[in-house]
Amino acid sequence: MRRFFVATLGLLALIGTPTAMALGLGEIQVRSALNQPFVAQIPLLAVPIDQLDAVRVKLADRADFERMGIERADYLSDLAFKVVPGSPPRIEISASRIVREPFLTLLLDVRSATGRVLREYTVFLDPPPPIIAAPSVATPAPVAPTLRRPLPQAPTAAPPPATRPPAPTPVVAPPATAAPARAP
Repeated sequence: MRRFFVATLGLLALIGTPTAMALGLGEIQVRSALNQPFVAQIPLLAVPIDQLDAVRVKLADRADFERMGIERADYLSDLAFKVVPGSPPRIEISASRIVREPFLTLLLDVRSATGRVLREYTVFLDPPPPIIAAPSVATPAPVAPTLRRPLPQAPTAAPPPATRPPAPTPVVAPPATAAPARAP
């Protein structure tokens, strides 16, 4: 019985301490496509509302990328991070430049009063869906009324002279030859 009491008391002590409420990051939710400025959100887990002001997010340093064996592309420097309160609180990631790479590998450095989290995210960007334009109904442009004058009649030309078909040429048949006579 005493063991149970000590174990329960120890568990309650762990739950009640602020360090037990470790910072957590959810799955990334991409809101953009290939050839568009990058926009994404990541839910913050286990962060009390009163500690949101202490949360700092940035792209990890080059040394952290190297230590993790991840290539740090230069276009990642354009990313901006913002902590947004809400239910749940989240990190908003945005970029002002268009992303032309089909996938991004991010290494985020998130710090709070309870500690530091380095987390890698690999994002695959799909091409944007094709834009299907609604069929447009062409409306005719208003036409101003015009007066038409009759065109003057051109003099009719005399019919061409009648031509006769060529006279038939007589066909000369070869002279008839007599059949050989019979002998008596």
